[in-house]
Amino acid sequence: MLALDGEAGLAAAFLAGILSFFSPCVFPLLPAFFAYLSGGMEKIGKRQAGVLKHILFFVAGFSLSFAAFGAVMGSLFGGVGGELAAWLPRLGGIVIILFALHLMGILKIPFLLAGRSSGLMRGAQARLRGSFAFSFLVGASLAVSWTPCAGPVLGSIFLMAVANPQGSFWYFLFYSIGLSLPFIAAGAFVSRTEWLVRKAQPYLHYFNYAAGMLMFLVGLMAISGTL
Repeated sequence: MLALDGEAGLAAAFLAGILSFFSPCVFPLLPAFFAYLSGGMEKIGKRQAGVLKHILFFVAGFSLSFAAFGAVMGSLFGGVGGELAAWLPRLGGIVIILFALHLMGILKIPFLLAGRSSGLMRGAQARLRGSFAFSFLVGASLAVSWTPCAGPVLGSIFLMAVANPQGSFWYFLFYSIGLSLPFIAAGAFVSRTEWLVRKAQPYLHYFNYAAGMLMFLVGLMAISGTL
């Protein structure tokens, strides 16, 4: 059972999911990404309901992957005891703060600027392009991919799970919910997505800054033992 402090961590994970959606690496690419999932730009206008189904399969893919990661991390780190158990939250909190400073542009960490993805997933996706199974696999691969501005937020969720293994499954679940809801909302109004992207694009860097401030607070909570 999570205490009140744990509930603060869940709220942070949920907000982190929403902010990841609005990051400059994700939100501006939505129109092209929806076309990629459904198999072509022409399908967006003709089959909006079909595009929404693709998005639901995509959301299911990353939600299941993140939930599995949370369960595994809870098992791996849940049995850690002694002095290591006391130091893991502090070390995790320090790294989360470094990620936060990177997101806010105060500190540049070179390896965080490179993207990563799974070659195995890419091969499977190529064979299933345009199907619902393809959309599910794209979502599942999100859990093992890294983008320069959304990756540090997801990395912070991993470190929150290390700092508090009892809450790891719930952190990943709430992060998934926070990321899922705006994707589903955008899918429901997919014909307006391009217009929304144009309107919001000048302000997207503020979302990175907000995510950085949120992760900075999470890092402090981890160090102080209140996560």
